[in-house]
Amino acid sequence: MLVQTGNSIAETLPELIETMEIYRDASASRAGAALHHVTINPAKNISREQLVQAVHKIRLELDPDGTRPFAIVIHRKKRSEAGGADEHAHLVLGAVDAIGKSLDDGWTKIRTERVARELEYELGEPALCGRHHRAVLKALYGKRPDVYLWLLNALGPDPEKPQSAISPAARNRARGQNLNLPKAKASVRAIWQKSENVDSFRNGLSQIGLRIVAGERSNVFVIVDEKGRLIGAANRILQTRREKFNTMMESSNEPATRSAALTNVGRSRPTSVRPDQLSSPEDRRIRAAVDTVKFGAGGRGGRRPNSADHRLAEPASRQWGSPRGSTTGDKTTDRLRQHRALTQLRQLDFLLLQALTSRAQSIPTIPFVEAGVGPQEDGLVHKDLWGIVLLPKPRW
Repeated sequence: MLVQTGNSIAETLPELIETMEIYRDASASRAGAALHHVTINPAKNISREQLVQAVHKIRLELDPDGTRPFAIVIHRKKRSEAGGADEHAHLVLGAVDAIGKSLDDGWTKIRTERVARELEYELGEPALCGRHHRAVLKALYGKRPDVYLWLLNALGPDPEKPQSAISPAARNRARGQNLNLPKAKASVRAIWQKSENVDSFRNGLSQIGLRIVAGERSNVFVIVDEKGRLIGAANRILQTRREKFNTMMESSNEPATRSAALTNVGRSRPTSVRPDQLSSPEDRRIRAAVDTVKFGAGGRGGRRPNSADHRLAEPASRQWGSPRGSTTGDKTTDRLRQHRALTQLRQLDFLLLQALTSRAQSIPTIPFVEAGVGPQEDGLVHKDLWGIVLLPKPRW
């Protein structure tokens, strides 16, 4: 629900956004964005007036002059997990004002995080630890000493940084797959809280159509649904350190190697595991043999890791004597061929120059008469090596 607009005559949200786009296109600095979007999610239910005031505090932090068009939207929905207010607000703030001046968005994350800590203090909410905790403490020390002491006493000077349960890339991928990540994440956490061990956790996941399997990256376990769609890394969803979670998984005899269940997950990047990072020499020999078949004797991407097991899959001619002892692939071979070809051309150029020089020395100077060309001082007309007539020196 649109509750307030400002610095614009637009009456609807689409009209306001169109105004912001016009300001962006007409800006002298050629701004890349038309608007900024900020969400305000209280930890407890507050009045609508308090929510609007909180939005204005963030708006004036980003736009101290208060000249840019803005809109405040209140959204009500039931939370996926227990806790938190049912109503939250959205701030849509124009990036350019009416005279074409762009918004100063430097240090935006730290500034908005500082305002969030101030709002938590003023609304009586518990202190939360952000990813820029130390920088926020430094900023609060000079501007809000009371909030600084409150935050320092609650969390300390350098607490453990929080981890996002799901990365932005995973959210975008889930949106394209029509997957409700917040609901799935809440279900996983609820099962984890009721589980006594990893085995009961795995059984609880299977009852709602989820599985925990090894991810593409080494020592990372992920949760997928029955269609193979990725929910996220298990330790990130459960907000547990990866080493601690992997220790629990090892106690259940679950290897942290890639599973065939992730064939159609559709990760955005290929695996970054090197052959020397695999679990055993036998696994490294298998990976080396596969890379030899897929990519040639030079290995994946033409790069040969410094591993004795990987050298077993390479011909003897490629094992030793490579430039600088590090690479042997097709790129290096092409560079060597280009270098040799250039060297041969230079040698040919030098020989041709020698031949021309010796021939020029053997060519005698002969008299030549041409119309319009006067004789030299010796009475003869001379030509150079290329047949160009040498004109007499001027007499001044």
